[in-house]
Amino acid sequence: MDAFLTRDALRTLQAVALLSGSAGPAGVLLGHVRGGRYLIEAIVAGENAKASSLEVQTRLDDLDPGRVIGFFVFSPTVAGRRAFAKPHACGKLFLAVKKGRSGGLGFKGYHIDYDGRFVFLPVAVNREGKMKK
Repeated sequence: MDAFLTRDALRTLQAVALLSGSAGPAGVLLGHVRGGRYLIEAIVAGENAKASSLEVQTRLDDLDPGRVIGFFVFSPTVAGRRAFAKPHACGKLFLAVKKGRSGGLGFKGYHIDYDGRFVFLPVAVNREGKMKK
């Protein structure tokens, strides 16, 4: 399983990083899952607490059914990641975004699953035009 970040989604994350200052924004990932790959096509930024909310996810899903495929958080702590350990998040992608010193962004992806407890399984993150082997 892996994740693929389109140019449009990457540009949006870069803009959110520029506008957010030192605050750690969060939000949802829109796209679809095909053949074991999360295709991230769009980003909706918001507050961390709202991004992990079932109510917000349900409302976003009502706007465009089936398109919420995961969540992102800038520089998440372990406690911040735990906020997404909820039943409605199972099967979704969790994308940890880190701002680099040079202004670039780094990504770590996780598939949220449940096996007696919530687990975050590592997922490779590829960007359009830059594929990892």
